[in-house]
Amino acid sequence: MTQKIKNFLKNIFTVFISIIIVLLFIEIILNIKNKIILSYDIEMWKYAKKLKEPYNNNKINHIHKKNSSATLQDTKISINSYGFRGTNFSLKKWNEADKKIIFLGSSVTLGWGVKEKDTLTNVIEELAKRDNKNWKVINAGVGNYNTKRYINNYFEFYDKFDPNVIIIQYFINDAEILSNKKGNFFTRNFHLGVELWKYISSLKDDFKQPNVSDYYFTVYEIEREKNIVRNELKKLKNHCDFYKIKCVLVFTPDFQLIKKYDLKFINEYIEEICENLDLDYFDLTFKFQDLDSSGITNVKYNDRHPNDEGHKIMANTIYKYLIN
Repeated sequence: MTQKIKNFLKNIFTVFISIIIVLLFIEIILNIKNKIILSYDIEMWKYAKKLKEPYNNNKINHIHKKNSSATLQDTKISINSYGFRGTNFSLKKWNEADKKIIFLGSSVTLGWGVKEKDTLTNVIEELAKRDNKNWKVINAGVGNYNTKRYINNYFEFYDKFDPNVIIIQYFINDAEILSNKKGNFFTRNFHLGVELWKYISSLKDDFKQPNVSDYYFTVYEIEREKNIVRNELKKLKNHCDFYKIKCVLVFTPDFQLIKKYDLKFINEYIEEICENLDLDYFDLTFKFQDLDSSGITNVKYNDRHPNDEGHKIMANTIYKYLIN
């Protein structure tokens, strides 16, 4: 090997090592920065890494890691031995309850950014206890779920709990078709990967300048063609009819979009499905349309999820519906 080739390889190796050192330095800085200044995207990424695991059913994609916990967005989220948010509970007390309620949904139901005691499921159980009602409520919400995922998750794991009430907390984006891609090694394991992905995504959004109404119109046009939400709800409704379970779809709007965009066509579409399936439908939109979203969402983290006040309002409204 000539000296010229040796020098060339040496330079390549030096450049490679230098790049690795720079990337590691950036990763360390981002790690420190994201501990001091919490980032919604990074916290969600941590949630996926610490509290979720892949599941080999494409209709579900991922589930909660049992017996796990993490502090995310300054809030401790604990997953019990059944895969639900919360501490373990007595199956005996659950089976003896007059109302055994399971909430299905995504991160809104989970209570992202909200302490366990302030989640709507916990508040409903406390309201029942206040009124001397023997109710038990399970929070089966999982982040990054849609209707297809949370209904199939119920059949895979949770129908054995034999509930007598199922609440489907339907959020406006539950008709989205979600990718089952796991991402790449870089985005799965490094803060820098997440930050770069977020930056590239923002550039795409700025370039496309999407209109929220147009986006959701497209989502529900696809749903009308594929009928995924309709078919999944029909499957659950048939199950509920067979086992004599009260099944209610609670429509939950995006609190930050109520006043900005006309998305009533989503409410109307879901209500139409429920009417055709003879599925009980309850819309929370009326309770929030006149409220300032800054008081009911996690604005501190630029997070559209309901905060503890939002959960309190949802819980009280749903509780009143259930006791009537």
